Amino acid sequence: MLVGLLLAACAPPTELVGALSPTDAHAAVFTAARATLLTCAAPDGAEPRRRDIAEAPVTLRGLLADTAYTCVAEGPNGPSEPVTLTTPPLPASLALPEVTVPGDDADVGFHLVNLARLTDPESDIPDFFTDEFLVLFDAEGRPRWQLEDEGGGDIDATWLPDGRVLFGGYGADGSTAPTIVTLDGEVDWRADDTISSAGQVPSSWHHDVGLGADGATVWALSQESTAFDDDAAWEGFVIQQIDLATDDVLWSWSSVEDGVAQGALAAGGPGDTSPYHANAVWDAVEADGAKVYVSLRNPDQVLRIDVATRGVDLVVGVGGDLALLGPDGAPAPDTDWFFGQHDAKRVGDRLVVYDNGFSRTAYGAAAYSRALVLVLDEAAGTARIETAWRGDTDWTSPAWGGLDLRADGRLDLAIGNFWWADRESAQRSALALLAPTGDGDVTVEWRLDFPEREAALYRSDRVDPCAVFGVACP
Repeated sequence: MLVGLLLAACAPPTELVGALSPTDAHAAVFTAARATLLTCAAPDGAEPRRRDIAEAPVTLRGLLADTAYTCVAEGPNGPSEPVTLTTPPLPASLALPEVTVPGDDADVGFHLVNLARLTDPESDIPDFFTDEFLVLFDAEGRPRWQLEDEGGGDIDATWLPDGRVLFGGYGADGSTAPTIVTLDGEVDWRADDTISSAGQVPSSWHHDVGLGADGATVWALSQESTAFDDDAAWEGFVIQQIDLATDDVLWSWSSVEDGVAQGALAAGGPGDTSPYHANAVWDAVEADGAKVYVSLRNPDQVLRIDVATRGVDLVVGVGGDLALLGPDGAPAPDTDWFFGQHDAKRVGDRLVVYDNGFSRTAYGAAAYSRALVLVLDEAAGTARIETAWRGDTDWTSPAWGGLDLRADGRLDLAIGNFWWADRESAQRSALALLAPTGDGDVTVEWRLDFPEREAALYRSDRVDPCAVFGVACP
């Protein structure tokens, strides 16, 4: 017994060294000796953070801004001396939301958004967007990660399964090529400006980039310009599938060379210089082969393209291949279709659509936006409205916005706010979690609202707060 006590008294103590990350304002890096567990706690009641550690450096991410954390390492020889680190404050230029409907932290998760301020069109500020960020908000509206000077405008951002961020599109500084960054802001990959059609415009990436169904490729949109006389041109689009390992364009589809030439798309002209406005693209492997879907805002339609034949084999939307049914299965009027949509994706037999609705007026109905889910039955030739939520009071966002379907049937909604279109509108950007009730309506289980009129977001992507950040783990 005495020998054991003497050995324990002489055993080297547990040691901990920590410092704030120089590249992630919401992270700290620790090294420890003779330690197995790191615990960091904040005095304001924030959740304690715990992480298994070894001799190698351990990065603890997702820390709250402007917060003092006291960290201790536990080991066989007892606890280390505490290390106190205070994270930096948030940038004053970062627009922050308010919780208007509280939700469960772990269930809601984090949400990755591109966020900027849309400047006053009558001001002297030359930039369309200012104060651009890619940012992760938690369920309480607090940033847990941010990348400044990226985002804003039609910049789509996706959280990758390995904990990196894929983004690209069109922002304040023009086109941003599809790019993958680490949480330390290091660029791991960026697409080349490989031209796939005669009319493709270099460095004209816009609206959407996303990881392919194979996990090894990226799908992206760029612009195509085709002259119809000596002085003007109409704008089309090019879809590209890019290999992440080789940067090769594995597959592409031109709105002119494939769409117009084959009779699947109508050409633009002097009276219609933007006939399509493609703003979302994604792929899927279906029973009869690989498919690519593209959302076209201006004709209010979603097209499906067969990868092998290159032909358009399904058109969903007003004037398309499917008849629209209401939630009760009865025929619905054309005004119940989606109009001017800015996000659409097929998940199984459902088409999930952020219905901006601004062009609904062309069909004799009022403009309003919706979170819309359609059940597609191609054999029957129908699209049935399953969910169509317009909110307690109608909202209208003429541009931007996104909608994602969770595996359990709930919906993550990002309300875009393009305040230039109506400077007197009370509309603001928002994030919400919606639970469909089965009768076309929903229950709002969580909501964040951005009080600033100028706060502009495009889409959002839910992130598991436990997987990478160790926060709110069940």
